[in-house]
Amino acid sequence: MLDDNIVKRGIAVDGGKLLALGKTRFAQLLELDHTVRDSQRIGIIVDLTSWPSVAQAFQMLNALHASEVPRVKNSEIYAGHGKERQQAAVFNGFDDLWKARSAGEPETVRNVLAFYDAFASLVFGQSLFVDVDVDNRVRNRFFAGGRGRKVELFETWRAILRGSLVTVRLPDALWHVVAWLCNERTPKPDTIEVARSWFNARVPNHQQFRIVQAVLNGFALGHTGWTLWNYVGHATRTSQPQELLNEFHKQLAASFPRITGFHHDLKAAFYTDVGMNARDSHRQFDPARHRAFIDGTVQGLLDIASAVSALAVEATCANALVARFQNQLLLEVKKPPNSLRGRIESDLSETFPQTAFAVEVKEATR
Repeated sequence: MLDDNIVKRGIAVDGGKLLALGKTRFAQLLELDHTVRDSQRIGIIVDLTSWPSVAQAFQMLNALHASEVPRVKNSEIYAGHGKERQQAAVFNGFDDLWKARSAGEPETVRNVLAFYDAFASLVFGQSLFVDVDVDNRVRNRFFAGGRGRKVELFETWRAILRGSLVTVRLPDALWHVVAWLCNERTPKPDTIEVARSWFNARVPNHQQFRIVQAVLNGFALGHTGWTLWNYVGHATRTSQPQELLNEFHKQLAASFPRITGFHHDLKAAFYTDVGMNARDSHRQFDPARHRAFIDGTVQGLLDIASAVSALAVEATCANALVARFQNQLLLEVKKPPNSLRGRIESDLSETFPQTAFAVEVKEATR
């Protein structure tokens, strides 16, 4: 019912500003297209919005391979080993293109990704423009439970929102729901302090901060080895030395034994019997089902945390909620009541006992 009401309310936008910004960004997209083709490295007939077309262009340059991932030997394949490396080396779409930076075409990769990001943002902006009603409000189910990449794209269009908005964020929600699931009592480490320690930097830069955050999330989700390398790479678009990531993971595993133990025990449930007879019968781990279970479970808990926060907001500021995403809420109010943060924290602590969520409440930036 609350999500239905959010959709009915809609979110206020400036239609004129949305159109003007869209035209400006379309012009920028044409410039990015020119930048990609200017070097003539991938040809002038490549459709930069199509992954099959871009993949073929990089294959012709012999650049569509993850050179930092050791190739799996035939002996390893016969022994059933090296599957993690095989999966880490696969290119399934634009989100995997960062792996090709070490294959001799780093500038081309950067240019193509810059174009793709701008194109995806422009497509999202167009979808907003199509949904603008006569009262200059956008009504879409995306604003009642949106998550992932689309929320990131929405952030690129903040400038077109109207009215006084307040943002409620749950910045470490993923870590907290996993800690609750695993009954981990050790508090989450401060990301900045961890970055200072890992990179021996007094003031870690933005990229170092992102790497640490990605490693923390990857550890919480049970990623290890090459799956952790792949996860961190997707989150940061950088290829980190696996030895370094393994050392980071080792430190976290020692500091958070219950999360480590939970994932270790969970794996045992995803071994299945294979083989047609007693001679070749054995038990084999099913990584796809294991990963689907973990990701599905955690995403469900994150949705619950978002919904509980939204209900607390509605009870405190009736009819103010105009967007509910998985990790943040948007309220159409000039100033939130002082009791709002406490109410959200209280409701979350009742839903997830012995877990202290971090809740940020501040005016939304455009």
